[in-house]
Amino acid sequence: MAVLMAACRPEGLQPGDLLFQVGEGGMTDAIEAATDGTFSHVGILDDSPFGGVWEAVPGAGVRHVSLRQFLRESALDRDGRPMVSVYRVPSFSWQDVKKRVQALDGRPYDMAFLPGTEEIYCSELVYECYRDSLGAPLFETVPMRFSGADGRILEYWISHYEKLGLSVPEGKPGTNPNDLSRTPFLERIPVAF
Repeated sequence: MAVLMAACRPEGLQPGDLLFQVGEGGMTDAIEAATDGTFSHVGILDDSPFGGVWEAVPGAGVRHVSLRQFLRESALDRDGRPMVSVYRVPSFSWQDVKKRVQALDGRPYDMAFLPGTEEIYCSELVYECYRDSLGAPLFETVPMRFSGADGRILEYWISHYEKLGLSVPEGKPGTNPNDLSRTPFLERIPVAF
């Protein structure tokens, strides 16, 4: 019900806000288990009056969707509301972010989560688009984790990388939604969708 009512940008949101999403099933569960958190996806709110979100997703790559669609693709809480948390990035130029994200529009999704390729995944999109006045990324990379609490690589990731013909890039530099959400300079913005 709440998703259907979200026809425009809710009050309190600003262009450039990061929308961290909780999803369900498959890769989503594997991301959450390996990165010690509840978020499996992140998007960037744009400046359109009705609300739009830039994201990178399997099958479509980097794309622009309506806020309504982004919320519809979220897991729902017990009250039927989308499980999305909003965080604000201080001290950045929305126009610079907008140029960067538009330049990446249409790039394929990086199923291997490897840095330095033409493909891009959701948190990598955020990493690439938010930079300081000298062009340095605002966010840091972290050693990628594909293992569970017991330290063993999760079966999902073993199978995923076998299908790609690659070894699991455990420990390689990268990003993920949960570690991005824990970045100290981010400000949590209370918004009800």
